Amino acid sequence: MTRATRVTIAAAALLCLVATPARAADREWRRYRWICEKLHLDGFHRTPPAERDRLAVLVKLGPADDAPPGTPLPVITIAARAGPIRLVPAADGTIDIPVSEALLAEDPPVLTSAPEGQKSRVQLDLRPVLPEGASLPLAEVGIAVAQANKLLKAQAGFFSFAIPTLRAVVAVYPPGQPQAATLTAPGVERTLTTDAKGRLRIPSDAALEAAGARVALAAPPLRFELDE
Repeated sequence: MTRATRVTIAAAALLCLVATPARAADREWRRYRWICEKLHLDGFHRTPPAERDRLAVLVKLGPADDAPPGTPLPVITIAARAGPIRLVPAADGTIDIPVSEALLAEDPPVLTSAPEGQKSRVQLDLRPVLPEGASLPLAEVGIAVAQANKLLKAQAGFFSFAIPTLRAVVAVYPPGQPQAATLTAPGVERTLTTDAKGRLRIPSDAALEAAGARVALAAPPLRFELDE
């Protein structure tokens, strides 16, 4: 897990999870348990809910570096005995792979709509789950960051020393559309602004969180991400 785990949330990034028949062109990609173990989805699933309730664990698909421009993202289908579970990527390439002990025990094949020979990049996408609304407690940012750091390092095991420490949540806006947020606490008022890429960084700060700081967003972002 590297900076690619810089992870993203938004309620708008909900994807279509529909049980429909797989298409004839679909081919087997991997077995379900292999994917869950490779991406540590099973480990996150078995983490007590109270230790991950501010996080959403998604999988992000993207074209390989050498893929032709406009290559469509593949549709993934879990060929479960109870019925196929079809996962259509959201606009940002994320899919929400359902994880359950029953599916892990069954270990069904996972199909892809990508043609033979087409490669896709697959990575874990860990996202903060923050309260809806224009104003949120800074403490919620701190909880999400702390949960993410603990989970990532626990799943990395021996290699936890190589996992970067997350320190902030980023509100992502369309580039070229400057946005601002106001961070307030007793005796403190700061203006946070987007950079050239449309990223507005909200750092975790234990002292300000303990003081009851809040962040007021001028406009809802496309999504939230975790950042170093």
